[in-house]
Amino acid sequence: FYAFDPNAPTKEVSPGLWKLQIVADKIVFETEASKGVTVTTDKTEYARGESVMITLENRAEVAKEHSPWYSIERFVDNSWTRVPYITCPCNALCNAPPGILQSGERRQEGWNQKEGFCDNFKEVSSQAVPGRYRVMITVNNVGDTQENWETVYSKEFVIK
Repeated sequence: FYAFDPNAPTKEVSPGLWKLQIVADKIVFETEASKGVTVTTDKTEYARGESVMITLENRAEVAKEHSPWYSIERFVDNSWTRVPYITCPCNALCNAPPGILQSGERRQEGWNQKEGFCDNFKEVSSQAVPGRYRVMITVNNVGDTQENWETVYSKEFVIK
């Protein structure tokens, strides 16, 4: 599918020859019976401060290991940016091992829409701003080498 809007911003690729226009920020191909790990949210729209329920499901026939924490990304200035949040106490060294998700297993966890970081061993947090978001996690077959990790994204959701 190609579309061109003469009023939309363009970028010259080669002076005077071609102009490139972005008509979609992402393309996702998904099979109905996905055989890998999926990441979903319980809704597509949330009010500010409403808990986002995240579900991680392993539809593969083998166990999968995953990064210890999921990441939340926000769409800003035509690109996805990781939202800062705290995964362990500010005064602790946290090196959590990968989690294991058995075949057929589902896990749920909520995100409270808080962004945060540590400053001088103190937590600094704020409410996530309205916008487009997605969840990201990396997965691998248990025991595979580091080169086989793949990134899995949820569908986008909106905070109003």
